[in-house]
Amino acid sequence: SDEFCKYIVVSFDNGTIVLSIGEKVTEVTDSGILDTQTLSLSLLNDDSLLQIHPKGMRHIRPGKPVNEWKTPGQRQIAKCAVNSRQAVVALVGGEIIYFETDNMGQLMDLQRTDMQNDVAALALAPIQPGQRKALFMAVGCFDNTVRILSLDNNQLLSQLTLQAVNAVPSSILLTRMTAEEGKEAKGKLFLYAGLKNGVLIRSAVDEANGTLSDDRKRFLGPREVQLREVSIYERPAVM
Repeated sequence: SDEFCKYIVVSFDNGTIVLSIGEKVTEVTDSGILDTQTLSLSLLNDDSLLQIHPKGMRHIRPGKPVNEWKTPGQRQIAKCAVNSRQAVVALVGGEIIYFETDNMGQLMDLQRTDMQNDVAALALAPIQPGQRKALFMAVGCFDNTVRILSLDNNQLLSQLTLQAVNAVPSSILLTRMTAEEGKEAKGKLFLYAGLKNGVLIRSAVDEANGTLSDDRKRFLGPREVQLREVSIYERPAVM
């Protein structure tokens, strides 16, 4: 409800600091955030914080004990993606581990799968109003492929679609685009894939079966493409 953000989180290769923004900028020392390299820091639907770092995850819930999850066998997290209720991490070597929050707000390890290839990028679809979870995620691999996996409980982490691309994906997004006004406009689900050779690909996602269609490509420049989702006048956009 605040008009402006009150905190900035800055991550380095060997640590993370939290800064409070007001008349002065001061460092916060009691945030609960672990002082290590942070891969992702997200605010979940219940106002809890999820910090993902190379060796695990830290779930910080207001007024409750901090929950820690550590990677198996001291393996490191290479990539991660989070929405308001779901999280997915890819370990070095290609294993994917999927999490959801339960009715008590606990983050639960629900399913694992091995992609048989190192993961270059991950994305989770946004959760629709009135739904508890998104039903699709995307995985970009170093074998020059982008895959859509199901998050439906009956076929959790099953591969629905594989799309070959002409370079390693450097960044991927699943997002809804709409021509309608307002926050509640449903929109259509699209996959954006930025490649290391400077090409951007946009594909429509069929929400009945996860297949991709209507591919559109554009060369943006000689450097790898990095994607970020932003909101402009309450409508989703990709930067």
